[in-house]
Amino acid sequence: MALLSYVLVTEAEAKAAIRLGTAYSTDETVMLHAFMNGVTEACEGFTRRPIVARQFTETIHGRGSSKIFLKRRPVTALTSLRALDALGNTQQAFIASDYFLDAAAGIVGLRVLSFPPGQYNIEAVYTAGWVETPADMKTAALQWIARLYKDWKSDREPIASQSVQGVSTAYLNEAMPKFVQSVLTRYRLSGVAVG
Repeated sequence: MALLSYVLVTEAEAKAAIRLGTAYSTDETVMLHAFMNGVTEACEGFTRRPIVARQFTETIHGRGSSKIFLKRRPVTALTSLRALDALGNTQQAFIASDYFLDAAAGIVGLRVLSFPPGQYNIEAVYTAGWVETPADMKTAALQWIARLYKDWKSDREPIASQSVQGVSTAYLNEAMPKFVQSVLTRYRLSGVAVG
């Protein structure tokens, strides 16, 4: 199983947490990657935000106001902002001096103009998530991965899989531990999905 490009911890960190030496089998590596991916997805789903910084392209309804709200935050960079016509072509490109960014809230505001009204006619390309994963979040993720690995080694089934029309999906078969929830609750957004 390939690792997500945005896992919360490195393979070396996960191996150190479970005390896996240098000799490990293919099965152990596959399961470790599954645990790392599963914990990352579960943590992002719970917090309703990207944790590891990566780029997103989002199209938003222009409402004729001077502000738009990005779904993912914290925003670490706004790469491009443009208004689109009905065919998806650039109608107007905004430059950095045209807008301000409230990175923590994910708000982009125009200084002088308003965003043109329309459906999905504003495109924002931006980076959201933390450049460096908060230490408490990383520690909680490592502890959860180590617990899943120990469960797997003791023949409990922490991973389940499902196949639909030839596509197999693996997922965690265990609820998020309370100690992980207690850490992640501080970072959780209300009412917004990562999507």
